[in-house]
Amino acid sequence: MSQPVAEEEVFDANPAGHMLGAEGNAALVEVIQARLNTMIGKSSGFVETLPAQIQARIQALQDLQESHDEHESEYQKELKALQAKYDALYAPLYEERKAIVNGEKEVPAPKEAEGKAKEEEGVPAGIPEFWLGVLRANRVIGESLSEKDEEVLKHLTDISVAELAPEADEDGDEIGGFKLIFHFSPNPFFDQPTLEKTYYIYEEDGEPMLHRAEGTKIDWATGKNPTVKVMRKKAKPGKGGRGTAPKMLTKLEPVPSFFNFFTPPQEPEEDEEIDEEDLEELRNALEEDFEIGETIRTRIIPHAVKWYTGEANEDDEDDDEDDDEDDDVDEDDDEDDDEDDDEDAADEKEIKQALKGGEGDKGEKPPECKQQ
Repeated sequence: MSQPVAEEEVFDANPAGHMLGAEGNAALVEVIQARLNTMIGKSSGFVETLPAQIQARIQALQDLQESHDEHESEYQKELKALQAKYDALYAPLYEERKAIVNGEKEVPAPKEAEGKAKEEEGVPAGIPEFWLGVLRANRVIGESLSEKDEEVLKHLTDISVAELAPEADEDGDEIGGFKLIFHFSPNPFFDQPTLEKTYYIYEEDGEPMLHRAEGTKIDWATGKNPTVKVMRKKAKPGKGGRGTAPKMLTKLEPVPSFFNFFTPPQEPEEDEEIDEEDLEELRNALEEDFEIGETIRTRIIPHAVKWYTGEANEDDEDDDEDDDEDDDVDEDDDEDDDEDDDEDAADEKEIKQALKGGEGDKGEKPPECKQQ
């Protein structure tokens, strides 16, 4: 026996077909807006029930939207070209910064400080531990640094970024993104000269969406891994008897570390089951990971010296004060919304009267959804 097909709900904006006056039109606008708020993303047939003249106006808006979308597409192309132009201008500045930080380029002292500079002895080359100071100054990243992390980051000589040109994947999607490259001097922790973190990004409806993230697998020297701690405990006595020395068991347990950044969270396979709570936790971890990467790319690398001197944190504090003021305004708006809710019931009666041509309460019926 065939199952009955669910009928589509259609809202008729003017069910009785009344010729409405100025007051009725105002009420109709309110009804349309209220209904639209509940019908976003639904195929409701709502537009088809409007008067022909209003449908024509909506079509005109859609034509304007198409023109807007064409301009927006051109804007995105020009924006990418402009970004590429300025990336090329930034590159030599970053190279010179790297040379100064690492003592490859000397900067003469100003004339008024020449005497003092000559008296100073044993001044190290460059700016020691510059990038450690930069990362430590950022509140989010700084809070993730352990003492062991800082020992490793003392050897960080530069952070650079490489933009990835979009390429089509096996599904035909254009995947671009960016790669963060952490450069290290020779150190006792690992032999790799660089560690990388790559974010692959695609666009959906003009918005960047994270496809996946990958990080370098770090080959830590024995006993030098800051992402784990060694737990030791005595094994249970075996058959050896009392004279046998108990064996010691060791176990590695993960600990919070900045270098976990290079082991990003991974989404489960399509056929892998995961409960809602774990899925939400994973999404939060992915979002936090991407925010750190984007912060390094757009704030840390371009403005490194401001973080080192503390200027960037002062800017952050100013932004926080602005956010606090916005929160105060939001609380006031919430109180206003509560008052508006109290008025809705009274306004509803007036709207119903307008849709009925102002006939009063007698025979009054609310606008309803018709079943087709």
